[in-house]
Amino acid sequence: VPIASVLEVIKEKVMAKRMNQKIEKSVEMVGNVGEIKGPMEGVFISHCGPK
Repeated sequence: VPIASVLEVIKEKVMAKRMNQKIEKSVEMVGNVGEIKGPMEGVFISHCGPK
């Protein structure tokens, strides 16, 4: 396996992890605000799915 492709995979995993953390933070913020329900909640559910 070429090292370059291994590095690509690692980079993708790190990026995915960061994205997940950002999504979780924004979900928490929406949860804390509380007033942003309905359509916003539907968007998050459709993107994140049940944990």
